Amino acid sequence: MTEAVTNQPGPGMLLLFRCAGVDFALDVDSVERASWLVAAQPLPEASDYVVGVTALQGESVLLVDLARRLGLEGAAQYGLHTPLVWCRGGGRRAALAVDEIEGVAAAAVNGADMSELLCQGRAPLLGAVRHDGRTWLLLDPARLLAFDLAQEASELRLDRDVLQRWLLAGEAAQDDADE
Repeated sequence: MTEAVTNQPGPGMLLLFRCAGVDFALDVDSVERASWLVAAQPLPEASDYVVGVTALQGESVLLVDLARRLGLEGAAQYGLHTPLVWCRGGGRRAALAVDEIEGVAAAAVNGADMSELLCQGRAPLLGAVRHDGRTWLLLDPARLLAFDLAQEASELRLDRDVLQRWLLAGEAAQDDADE
C-alpha cells in the first residue's frame, strides 16, 4: 500500500531505489531508464561526487555518485553490476549510481517542502511517500542536478541524524494511525 506522508495528493508513478541505506524515489517523468553501469571515463578535476562520464545513446552523460552528492556515507563501489538511474532535471541529464533499484510504484506525489526540516533549506527533496511500510524520500531532480562540476557537495548534504529522527517520527505516526 502506498500513501502520501505529506499533504498534496496527486497520482503518479515513482521509481524506488536505495542509496547509502536510505529509501529514495524519483517521479518516473524525470527518469529516462534504469540500467547497469557498462563503462565510464574519469572526469579530471571534477567534484568527488562526479564519478566520470558515461554514454547513453551516443551522448555523453555525467555519472554521479548519489551518496556522495548528498553527503551520505557508504559511497558506491563501481563495477559492471552498479545500478544506475538515468534522469534529467534543470536542463541536465545524469546517471545516478545507487545501491539497489527496488521498482516502480503508483504513489501520491506530493509537493510539500521538507527541505527546512531535513537540512536547513538545502535538501533536494520534494516530499515523501509510504509504500510497503517504508518511507521513501522524493528527490527533486532539478535541485539534485544543479551543480558546477568543480563545486563541493556540501550545499546538499543531508543531516543523517535529523533524517533518522524524521523517518522514525513518521513511522511512529503511521503505526498510531494503523491501530
